Amino acid sequence: MRRFFLSGDDPRPEKPNQVITLSGPVYNHAINSLRHREGDRIELLDGSGRAFICEIVKIDSNTMDCQVLAAEPAGGEPEVEVYLAQALAKKDNFELVLQKATEIGARAFYPLTTSNTVVELSGSRAERRRQRWEKIIREAARQSERGIIPELLEFTSLEELSEDFSGFDLVLLAAARSQESPLRQILQQFRETLPAGAKKEAPRILVLIGPEGGFTLSEIDDILAAGENVQPVSLGPRILRTETAGPLLTGLILYELGEME
Repeated sequence: MRRFFLSGDDPRPEKPNQVITLSGPVYNHAINSLRHREGDRIELLDGSGRAFICEIVKIDSNTMDCQVLAAEPAGGEPEVEVYLAQALAKKDNFELVLQKATEIGARAFYPLTTSNTVVELSGSRAERRRQRWEKIIREAARQSERGIIPELLEFTSLEELSEDFSGFDLVLLAAARSQESPLRQILQQFRETLPAGAKKEAPRILVLIGPEGGFTLSEIDDILAAGENVQPVSLGPRILRTETAGPLLTGLILYELGEME
C-alpha cells in the first residue's frame, strides 16, 4: 500500500468504518498521479505517528471517499530523537540537508544563524522559503516511509538556542580540524547512561552544524560553556561541507545507538 500524509485541511480519521472525504494534494497524488481506483487500499498518516488503512470507496472529479478499515502506529520512526541545528546555507545546499536528514531519521530542524552565516532571510522571503522547506520535508518523509513529518522549527541564533540546551540529553558540536573525542566514543559513553529494560522518554540529541566558514572561536567557547551536556565531536581527518556533515552525523548517531538494525 502506498502512504499519504494528510495535509492540514484534511479531515482526520477517528474510528473504524468512518468515511472521510479527501481533496487537494492527497487526491491529486493518489488519483491523478498514481491512478488509484475505487477498491484500492491506501495508508493515510496524520503526521504525528498514527496510520490508517483505508479503502477508496468513491471517486469524483475533485474528491475521493475513503473508508477507515484499521488504525495502527505508523512505524518507521527511531526511538532516538535527533534535532539538527543547521546553519543557513545556499538554497540548494540547505534543501539537500533537509531532504537527506529527513530520509535518514532526523526528528526536527532548527534553521540556525551564526557569525559566519552568509545567507540572510527575513520577512516574506523567509516565509516563502519556509513553505518550500516544509514541502521538501513532507515529501522526503513520505518517500522514506516515515511515521511523522519532522518539524521545521523557528529561525534561531546560537544565543537563543543555547537557552534550550538543558532540554536535550546530549548536545553535539561538530568541529572540523578537531582533536576532540570521536563520535563513536561519545555515543558509547552516552548509551551506557541510558536505562536498560524499562521504557522511558526517547533520548533527545541536538546536533550543531556550522556554516561553510565554521563556528568562530568565540561561538565555540560560548557553546561549550552553555551546559554540561555539550560535547565537541571530531568529524575525522577529512573536512566536510556543511550540507554533508548534518545528514552524515544524523545517520551515524542512529546507527551507533542501534536505530539502523
